[in-house]
Amino acid sequence: MLEVRESTEVRTWRCSGCGRVREKPTPPRLPRGWKRRGEEVFDSECWCERYVLRAVAIPIVSPLGDLTWKVLDAELHKMWAATTGCSNWMLTQLYALDVRRDGFSPPKMPRMERTYLYPKARLRFPELPSQSVAALEQAITAKYRAIRYDLIWRASMVLPTYRYPTPFPIHNQSWNVRIEADHRIDLSVRIGEKRVELRLKGGPQFYRQRSVVDQIVKGNAIRGECAIYKRGTATMAKLVVWLSRTEPQERTGTLIVRTSKDSLLIVVNTKDERIWVWNADQARRYQAEHRHKLQRWAEDQKAENRPIPDFATRRQIAVTKYKHRMDAVCQQGSAYVVGYAVRRRIASVSYDDRERSFCPEFPWMRLRTLLAQKLYAQRIEFIPLANDEVKAKLSLPLAEGENYAG
Repeated sequence: MLEVRESTEVRTWRCSGCGRVREKPTPPRLPRGWKRRGEEVFDSECWCERYVLRAVAIPIVSPLGDLTWKVLDAELHKMWAATTGCSNWMLTQLYALDVRRDGFSPPKMPRMERTYLYPKARLRFPELPSQSVAALEQAITAKYRAIRYDLIWRASMVLPTYRYPTPFPIHNQSWNVRIEADHRIDLSVRIGEKRVELRLKGGPQFYRQRSVVDQIVKGNAIRGECAIYKRGTATMAKLVVWLSRTEPQERTGTLIVRTSKDSLLIVVNTKDERIWVWNADQARRYQAEHRHKLQRWAEDQKAENRPIPDFATRRQIAVTKYKHRMDAVCQQGSAYVVGYAVRRRIASVSYDDRERSFCPEFPWMRLRTLLAQKLYAQRIEFIPLANDEVKAKLSLPLAEGENYAG
């Protein structure tokens, strides 16, 4: 059986921001949601008032030093295999140790018992660094808690499965980034028992990512977790950081943003006077082009080109390219709205995307999420006007630590 931690000793924590006191049993870890910076500790509310979470993904160009791509790929494949196996093992263990609903069960679902999977996981997956195992345990446990009600009590879903390659997590103390004299970005990470140097891609198209890296190098950002994963054929490095939020400013007025049949976004004032329109015709062009390709490939596959057609790789590359294009449109549109709101010192933004005939297959929820995140970082209120699909999602209960803004 797995170890279940129990303790009677209690330690008192005091928030350095608001002075809130929280008592927690040992071991001497911070309460859930609390963060530490130096000698100070903050509860979740005070921390979010000061910092905003951001993640940037940058492709890896090449390994540095004596390391070759062949050796690096072998090490990464080993880490991805171990991460995938460890994630699935932790999920099944949590499910096996949980309660079962039957005719004798209480009317309400019991609380989940605290389990400690780390010792067993270290024995089963010795190739994973200890800090990566600890990070996986926290992430998997949080995911299981979020789906536990639907999985155990309602039986409306099955236990999810992690597929290879699951991103390999790296603790914030096991990675660092620096900018060389030639403006190139170098990432130092620990993979397995070795520390390796990796060159990251730069250039004008990575201006947003470069700005975050600059803040990390200057010490203005708090490093979080790093993850190495595959996106298509590229090997990516995701850097998670906490950035200082902008100081609150005096803001007034409401900006109204809505969709239409002829344009992606229309920005109007409270008098319903148009300020500017973003047509984004490229979104419709991307959608039509992608739908046409998929239809032609589907017809070719029916002509006895089975089970795996000879164009499967090209189709997968096209799907990945289409997703990246649509995500770029979402990033661009949300940045336009937030940039204008910041420049005009708008206090709140009302967003209405109920009209979706301009581009029916557009990732509207992705645009809404990015807009909410960027407005939150600038301390601007986000007022969504939801359609039936979004209202159904917003009516679902939230897991601990989750929010509708993403």
